[in-house]
Amino acid sequence: MAQKPQQKSSKPPAPKRGRWTADPSRILSVMALSVSVASFAFSQINFNRSERLAIQPSLVFEYEQNYGWKVRNIGAGPALNPLVQLAWDDKQWENPVRIPSIPVNASFSLQWVGSDNVRMLGATYNDNNGRIYSTVTKNDLSSVHTGSTLPMWTESKIRKYWELSKP
Repeated sequence: MAQKPQQKSSKPPAPKRGRWTADPSRILSVMALSVSVASFAFSQINFNRSERLAIQPSLVFEYEQNYGWKVRNIGAGPALNPLVQLAWDDKQWENPVRIPSIPVNASFSLQWVGSDNVRMLGATYNDNNGRIYSTVTKNDLSSVHTGSTLPMWTESKIRKYWELSKP
């Protein structure tokens, strides 16, 4: 009997099990998944930042010769629950006064401060989502901060603007 010659299989040999790095398609899959996860995380971070900036208030203090001190909202959203305080030196904040919320591009006159030459003015306020911001003006230079950088006061120490008057 004549033996038939063996035919070679046209299938490629199976990859060795246990060595996923030997399979280029697996490496590509893992790399593609890693890029996708990183891209998603980057997009989410940028979206959250854009959402915050779209409603962030930003208060600044201005001085007008004929009217004295006022606080203006130059941000993108209303400044809710502003609490204004002042300091005559670099150490001691005092005279916390709650003023009305300030809409975008609006200002509020600080009549009780008037034209006094205070060393620093500060304000703590919230955005629509309850995030806290602070503004400090010292020597006519303003800085806006995320979070509260000013002292916290008990409600009994905070005065309301309508209770104050200055001739």
